[in-house]
Amino acid sequence: MKSVILSHPNQGIKYNEQEQTIYIPELKLEVKHNIPVIFEKINQIEIDDEYLYLAVIVSEKSEYKTDK
Repeated sequence: MKSVILSHPNQGIKYNEQEQTIYIPELKLEVKHNIPVIFEKINQIEIDDEYLYLAVIVSEKSEYKTDK
């Protein structure tokens, strides 16, 4: 086996919106991010040797403008 993806549920994940950091206490890992989308909650994180993959909840806009 060459690599394994570590999957971590949202329990214990600390997200600081002002500093744009995500902290996983069990791994003692803090990551600064530059995600261009505002999200409500992190559901899950998957980690491999190069990337963090986030599953998040993004709120929908209640009104949409059309060009018509």
